Amino acid sequence: MRIIGYLATGRQALEFSQFLSRERIDNRIEEEGDRFGIWVIDEDRLEEALRLFEEFQKNPTDPQYGIRLARSPATSTKKQGPLFSGSFKMGTLTLLLLAISTLLFMLSAMTSKKEGNPQLHEDPLINTPIYQALLYDLPDKLPYWEGAYGEVIKHARHKEASWTGSSPLFEQIREGEVWRIFTPAVLHGSFLHLFFNAIWILILGNQVEGRIGKMRYAILCLLTAGISNTAQYLMSGPFFFGLSGIVCALFGFIWMRQRLAPWEGYQLNKITRLFIALYIALMALLSLVSFVMQLQGSDLFTLPIANTAHVVGLIVGALLGRLNLSALQEAS
Repeated sequence: MRIIGYLATGRQALEFSQFLSRERIDNRIEEEGDRFGIWVIDEDRLEEALRLFEEFQKNPTDPQYGIRLARSPATSTKKQGPLFSGSFKMGTLTLLLLAISTLLFMLSAMTSKKEGNPQLHEDPLINTPIYQALLYDLPDKLPYWEGAYGEVIKHARHKEASWTGSSPLFEQIREGEVWRIFTPAVLHGSFLHLFFNAIWILILGNQVEGRIGKMRYAILCLLTAGISNTAQYLMSGPFFFGLSGIVCALFGFIWMRQRLAPWEGYQLNKITRLFIALYIALMALLSLVSFVMQLQGSDLFTLPIANTAHVVGLIVGALLGRLNLSALQEAS
């Protein structure tokens, strides 16, 4: 399903939509603010629809485009929202991703211990069996890799650093627990953390799944989760979780597709793009401030946010957005 263009008035949109229907080209009208988008559902006839749209724009008053009372059932003029477009069904994989995240959080909260293990982490949620089984290379003994960030701080404070070999990297993963590369994405530290990620994955993921198909959407999510999780692990160690890396990857993907192929109809307005970009930039700035303060020996300001996963996810998503995955879907 692709958007072929916009018309200024509802009457023009209805006239052209009916004309397409008479040509047996399945289509839909979607109102977006003060303009009306024409979507072609049958992509096999996309080029023909684009040609007819150009002809309509040249002479919209041609009698052949006149509105007829007997409307084809192939045409729909129902107004759709700018984010949750009714042109797309709720994505099965998007809902499954949210269902798994919600179920794991609820089960973990029910089994959470009152006190954490001070040798590893003070958060009682992390000490639940689910989180111990799914976190990225979670250590079961000391010493363990605490991330390049922590090692730099140790060096700056003239303390013994552990990157000389005493703290092994990827210990659990090298033993065959490869699922840990991906599973931190479906874990969350609080209900609010899960709630806000759920909102963004619905807004962004549903659009991408509907356009590139389930298989490529699954590959995109797994690939970006694996890369962003690994980058975060190398930076900060194993204690991180959340869908944020995938969310930022989806944002980067949609942003790039909007630039390269606006006719694909991804809907992400300027305010939303600005908000997400400013959020990532602000977190990066705060992380830098925290880093400088810790180098000076102060622990008054620390930022427990996996911003490395945000930035890396954004970059990976934008790079994948340069690929025409929709065209690959059509070819298959």
